[in-house]
Amino acid sequence: MAPSRADLNSEAICKDSDVKNRTSNSSWFSHLCDTLNQFTRAWRLIGRTLVLCVVACAAWTATIFAVAQEYPPKPARLLSTDSQRSGNLLAAELQRTLAPSGKLRVGLNLGAPSSAIRDDNTGDLTGVAHDLGKELARRLNVPFEPVLYRRSAEVIAALRTGDIDVACVTLTADRAKEIDFSSPYLQIEKGILVPGDSPAKTLADIDQPGMRVAVLGGGTADSTLSREFRNAAITRALSIDGGLDLLRARKVDAFGAQKTILFEMSRRLAQSRVLDGQFGIELHAIGIAKGRDAGKDFIQAFAMDARNSGLVSALIEKAGLRGALVYKD
Repeated sequence: MAPSRADLNSEAICKDSDVKNRTSNSSWFSHLCDTLNQFTRAWRLIGRTLVLCVVACAAWTATIFAVAQEYPPKPARLLSTDSQRSGNLLAAELQRTLAPSGKLRVGLNLGAPSSAIRDDNTGDLTGVAHDLGKELARRLNVPFEPVLYRRSAEVIAALRTGDIDVACVTLTADRAKEIDFSSPYLQIEKGILVPGDSPAKTLADIDQPGMRVAVLGGGTADSTLSREFRNAAITRALSIDGGLDLLRARKVDAFGAQKTILFEMSRRLAQSRVLDGQFGIELHAIGIAKGRDAGKDFIQAFAMDARNSGLVSALIEKAGLRGALVYKD
């Protein structure tokens, strides 16, 4: 049976559709391939560009390094050297001024915890002034040499004669005429020590007819009580141990001094006690002999730093001081 016209038309349409589909698929694939080829070429170009950039940077870095090696920054290096030389000269000048012997000789009042005491077990020295002087020597980069005296008056005399370089002692108006002092770093109450069986209860009980009071000769308690007491007799001891001997022998009825000394004496004298109240305040500062002007600013800065940094507070605690406080303006 021969195909009808409708069948022939249908077949023709199908064939034409197949041709178009094949053509469309082929065009899409070709377009995809072209796109991939272009993408690949772009990445290759980017890769070559990056390689060239890395090579150029490396070459530039090597060039700069070579130039820097050949032509170092002389002005900057000279400035650094000059600054270091200036610092070394300043340090050397401070050492010559404050430690002319090559060591920092610090005068200490042996037996006063605010100055220096010996450990009962080891015999080692400790105390606020001792440890403060040791730190001062460390900052000056010189050896520390403690020089021991029996009382503060002897320390002051040694500073005047040049036998010591530094003294951490009580600041007074009279002493400031011959000694250059830093700002105070410590304040201590002055009081009275009595034997355990003494009838005295208050400071007013001490300044009575027939009462005998010992002090360290030439100290601030000596000048204060000699001026203010009207009835009690003043006896001057040559040392703290000498004062203890006077109390034990009943040659005196009381002992007047800064309370850090009194509490240390009380520890060594059974049943003794420190009376409540005080007859004055001592301000302790770092002193150097007049004429060592180049060291004044350094001593002042050191005292302020020791006070404000907590060093003095730590030394008070280490020494177990009672009746003493860090000085505050």
